[in-house]
Amino acid sequence: MILDKELDLLDKKAVTNAAVTGDAVKLGKTVSTNPCVIVVSGDGLTGGTALTVAVETADNADMTDAETVATFTRKAGEGILLQTGIPFDVKEYVRLKVTPTGTFTAGTVSAYAAYGPQLGI
Repeated sequence: MILDKELDLLDKKAVTNAAVTGDAVKLGKTVSTNPCVIVVSGDGLTGGTALTVAVETADNADMTDAETVATFTRKAGEGILLQTGIPFDVKEYVRLKVTPTGTFTAGTVSAYAAYGPQLGI
């Protein structure tokens, strides 16, 4: 699989007991017919019990008018935590906010946007 650095939403961000907010990614004004997905993976997560992933969207890269368009909660574990379609009602920019349940003592979270389901990862 080929990943585009410009579609990285989170790049090995450390997870502790506070929310982690990723970088804003420009997807355009609308998600087209291409099946865009967000893939979130955790590496070495220990201590906490779950992660809540919020998909936020805004009209500008500063995310000053950010609104949440989807929220998912997944138990912490190795590998892929979430693979889901990007909601059709996103604005020009998208970012992720990951909020832990419990206190994580180690681990990172990464996320990226891709076209189509990512199999075999």
